[in-house]
Amino acid sequence: MAKSLDIYAVYEGEDNLGDGTAEQLAKQFNLSKTTIYRYAKLGDKGSKKKRLIIIKIDKEEKEK
Repeated sequence: MAKSLDIYAVYEGEDNLGDGTAEQLAKQFNLSKTTIYRYAKLGDKGSKKKRLIIIKIDKEEKEK
Protein backbone atom coordinates (compact mmCIF):
# COMPACT_ATOMS: atom_id res chain seq x y z
CA MET A 1 0.00 0.00 0.00
CA ALA A 2 1.28 3.46 -0.90
CA LYS A 3 1.77 6.18 1.68
CA SER A 4 0.57 9.69 0.80
CA LEU A 5 2.95 12.62 1.34
CA ASP A 6 1.92 16.27 1.25
CA ILE A 7 3.78 18.50 -1.21
CA TYR A 8 4.38 22.15 -0.36
CA ALA A 9 5.52 25.20 -2.35
CA VAL A 10 7.72 27.90 -0.82
CA TYR A 11 7.41 31.49 -2.00
CA GLU A 12 9.18 34.73 -1.21
CA GLY A 13 6.85 37.36 -2.58
CA GLU A 14 5.83 36.00 -5.99
CA ASP A 15 9.05 33.99 -6.49
CA ASN A 16 8.76 30.22 -6.11
CA LEU A 17 11.84 29.11 -4.17
CA GLY A 18 11.08 25.40 -4.22
CA ASP A 19 8.57 22.57 -4.00
CA GLY A 20 8.77 19.34 -2.04
CA THR A 21 7.77 17.45 1.07
CA ALA A 22 8.07 19.09 4.48
CA GLU A 23 11.23 17.07 5.13
CA GLN A 24 12.85 18.11 1.83
CA LEU A 25 12.00 21.78 2.33
CA ALA A 26 13.17 21.74 5.95
CA LYS A 27 16.61 20.55 4.79
CA GLN A 28 16.73 22.98 1.84
CA PHE A 29 15.81 26.06 3.89
CA ASN A 30 17.43 25.01 7.18
CA LEU A 31 14.09 24.93 9.03
CA SER A 32 12.39 22.27 11.11
CA LYS A 33 9.48 20.25 9.71
CA THR A 34 7.33 21.80 12.44
CA THR A 35 8.16 25.26 11.07
CA ILE A 36 7.19 24.17 7.55
CA TYR A 37 3.83 22.92 8.85
CA ARG A 38 3.26 26.11 10.87
CA TYR A 39 4.04 28.42 7.93
CA ALA A 40 1.76 26.33 5.72
CA LYS A 41 -1.03 26.71 8.29
CA LEU A 42 -0.52 30.49 8.34
CA GLY A 43 -1.00 30.57 4.56
CA ASP A 44 -0.38 33.96 2.98
CA LYS A 45 0.63 35.47 6.33
CA GLY A 46 3.71 33.23 6.31
CA SER A 47 6.87 34.12 8.15
CA LYS A 48 7.47 37.76 9.01
CA LYS A 49 11.17 37.21 9.77
CA LYS A 50 12.17 35.32 6.62
CA ARG A 51 9.19 36.52 4.55
CA LEU A 52 8.47 33.00 3.37
CA ILE A 53 5.03 31.81 2.38
CA ILE A 54 4.41 28.06 2.30
CA ILE A 55 1.31 26.48 0.83
CA LYS A 56 0.24 22.84 0.53
CA ILE A 57 -0.17 22.09 -3.17
CA ASP A 58 -0.60 18.35 -3.66
CA LYS A 59 -0.11 14.84 -2.39
CA GLU A 60 2.49 12.39 -3.64
CA GLU A 61 2.17 8.63 -3.42
CA LYS A 62 5.21 6.83 -2.04
CA GLU A 63 5.70 3.08 -2.12
CA LYS A 64 6.35 1.46 1.28
